[in-house]
Amino acid sequence: FEPHPAVSLLAWAGSSPAMSVACLPHEPLPPSRQRALALMLLALTRRDVHLPSDLLSIIDDYGSTLGTCVRKSGGHKGGISSFAVLGDRVWSAADDKCLRVWDSEGRCLQELKGHRAPILSLCAWRNKVWSGSKDGNILIWNAEGKRVGMCTGHSGGVYCLLPNGDTMWSGSSDGTIRIWSSKGYCLRECFGHRGRIVCMAANSTTGVVWSGAYDNAVRLWNNKGDCMQVLKGHSCPVTCLIRHGDAIWTGGDDNTLRVWRKRPSNDWACDVKCQGHTDWIVCLLAFDGKVWSGSEDCSIRRWDGSGRCVGVLEGHTASLHWLMAVQDKVWSGSYDHSIRVWDREGRCLKQLLGHQDVVQCALLWRRHMWSGSGDHHIRIWST
Repeated sequence: FEPHPAVSLLAWAGSSPAMSVACLPHEPLPPSRQRALALMLLALTRRDVHLPSDLLSIIDDYGSTLGTCVRKSGGHKGGISSFAVLGDRVWSAADDKCLRVWDSEGRCLQELKGHRAPILSLCAWRNKVWSGSKDGNILIWNAEGKRVGMCTGHSGGVYCLLPNGDTMWSGSSDGTIRIWSSKGYCLRECFGHRGRIVCMAANSTTGVVWSGAYDNAVRLWNNKGDCMQVLKGHSCPVTCLIRHGDAIWTGGDDNTLRVWRKRPSNDWACDVKCQGHTDWIVCLLAFDGKVWSGSEDCSIRRWDGSGRCVGVLEGHTASLHWLMAVQDKVWSGSYDHSIRVWDREGRCLKQLLGHQDVVQCALLWRRHMWSGSGDHHIRIWST
């Protein structure tokens, strides 16, 4: 008979089961749960006690290196807003108007200056990095960190960058979308929105682009930049959108999600209105056949393809900021300064602490998760 690997925690911590519980890499547990977990670990040493497989899986995750912080990197003098990967380097953008370039170990190799205001968006495309700023400009950098282009024209902050075929699309708080060539020439300015554009998604096959804005509308554009349809339904700003299967899912400041599908007549219509959140929708993720939504109400909800809520995930104590799929798990970042790791059924496996401010962005690279925070620091976690 070989005891479950989790029993090694008991041997490592000493003869007291209570000490083992204190050593588990998780958030602090109240005394009653510590005693219950200690008894459960003790039961693992006995041949005549059988525990459910789901429970054993959770114990495995407790004892694994999942979510171990392997490095903390500083340097930025402002909150970190976004990441991008180019070659074997990670690029970070921040409110300090600077970009930084890091090696795989989290060592800063370069600091790049050029923007006159906080950097809002970052995108690697065709061996270049594009950075969009609150100053309305987009700067283009080569792999060596040299600025090789500057795109001007927007009169407001550039909140999103989207590669689409042979072009780069930018969405701005000035209510316009601009389409750029790979060399940074403006090919077209797209009008229609009457508020800040904060999210875009593209169909890589057709080049069709969807954009969501603070004018409560979603617009559908062809690959040349012609507006083909305006999707109305949200009563407040559209804050996020994703493609999932044959549908477009949008989240709004009206606390709802809407699912849009193409009709036989070739136009798009709202197929389902999803309700349940009690505050605005911040982020969306398509994962394992479901759509996950994160909200200002501190919760995450899971929805099936028909728009039915199949799970409510609670644990965060402040607004969600992002959701990301990492292998067979989902990671979430929040204004409560923490990251949580969830299994595909929505069970919280771990809470990762360390940041001292909102966790604003994340990047999965080489089997490690990089997180950027308002505390000006990057943390690198094992996955």
